[in-house]
Amino acid sequence: MAAAGAQEKLDAWEKERAEAATALQEAAIERDRLNVDLAEARTSSAKHEAGEAELQLKFDEAQSGLEAANAALAETSKKLEESSREARETALEFRSYKEHNSSSKEEQLRAIAELKVSVDRLSTDLDEKSNMVVEQKEVLDTSSAYVSALEEKLRHAEKGRRDLHNTIQ
Repeated sequence: MAAAGAQEKLDAWEKERAEAATALQEAAIERDRLNVDLAEARTSSAKHEAGEAELQLKFDEAQSGLEAANAALAETSKKLEESSREARETALEFRSYKEHNSSSKEEQLRAIAELKVSVDRLSTDLDEKSNMVVEQKEVLDTSSAYVSALEEKLRHAEKGRRDLHNTIQ
């Protein structure tokens, strides 16, 4: 009888050992699955960080392009103001010449022709400068829109990075 009781205990322990071994195998499988998930999350996080770095670089490039466009626009505006001032001065000189010169008709006509050429040249320069200002403004607007888009992408990438970081934690 004692042998039967010992056999029952031995069978019960063997059953418990088998159940524990099965549970241990299941835990190891779950651990391996979680390690794979963690590795995938780390890989995804690294990709997002690389994308974020690339976006930051593009943002910095666009920002410096915007600064250069602003500088060029300021310079062009200054040149346009100078050209406008020169055109007004030339027109004033022409009126003064016309009113106060007592030269012969032929000399006056020659001077008028020279002044007309000068005014025409200045008008052309002014038109060119105006077109340059408009073009620079368009470049500035385009650059500003591009910078805004890059900032939005950067914010989105940062949010994704934070979400992945929180998931890993």
